Amino acid sequence: MKTIKVKVYEFKELNTEAQEKAVQWYQEGLFYDGFWCEHITGKCGDADNVGLRIDSFDCYRQEIKGDFKGLGMDTAKKIILEHGKKTETYKTAENFLKAVLALGEIPDLNAPYSYDEEKAHDDKVNEYDERKEELEKEFLKDILGDYLHILRKEADYIQSFESAKENIEANEYTFTKDGKRFG
Repeated sequence: MKTIKVKVYEFKELNTEAQEKAVQWYQEGLFYDGFWCEHITGKCGDADNVGLRIDSFDCYRQEIKGDFKGLGMDTAKKIILEHGKKTETYKTAENFLKAVLALGEIPDLNAPYSYDEEKAHDDKVNEYDERKEELEKEFLKDILGDYLHILRKEADYIQSFESAKENIEANEYTFTKDGKRFG
């Protein structure tokens, strides 16, 4: 049996070149498990909490797919309640709600009408429903775009030297003198 002694270093004890190598090692494993975005896209993540399901996304290609878990109106209201006024998601939800309110009230479906009035009433209801559906589709596209932006910012941050350094130090990883992970 041989015993080999190896000197190991904390990140802050490494020279610049070795720190860069350590950061490179850390960054190579970042996206492997997919956990980096769970707090945004996963079950009980931010999108899920406001009623938005994110099915897939690709930050590089700037593509995202998803849908509302219920009504777009409910998602917008939850965003207004849970997100800060300065966030893009808040502004998008607010604009959607304002546009829906601008449509006016849906005509009363139970009111008695003459034949001509009933036809005009039905046309108004159909027009209202079509415009509201169109607004909801636009809202879905816009809110998914906001979440893609959030995901891109998160990906950029976790790929940064500063983030890698913080996580390496927080996890107390050790390295050889040349920046190779030890252990």
